[in-house]
Amino acid sequence: YWNAPRFVLWLPLAGDEDALLKGMTRNARNDIKAAYKKGVEFSLGGPDDLDDFYRLMVGMGAAKGVAVHGAAYYR
Repeated sequence: YWNAPRFVLWLPLAGDEDALLKGMTRNARNDIKAAYKKGVEFSLGGPDDLDDFYRLMVGMGAAKGVAVHGAAYYR
């Protein structure tokens, strides 16, 4: 539990994009829309993307001062 989130929120992924967005807070919807406007692309990753994901996690951990699990944890 050394790196467990303080709060956990569940968002059912059934339904179309509009239904998913309605299940989020207004701030979350605004953050997603802002990311699209800035050119952020979202895609579903797979096992081949874990090295890139881990590199990003380590960078975020260093920048935010947050502990990150070892790479094996995410595999």
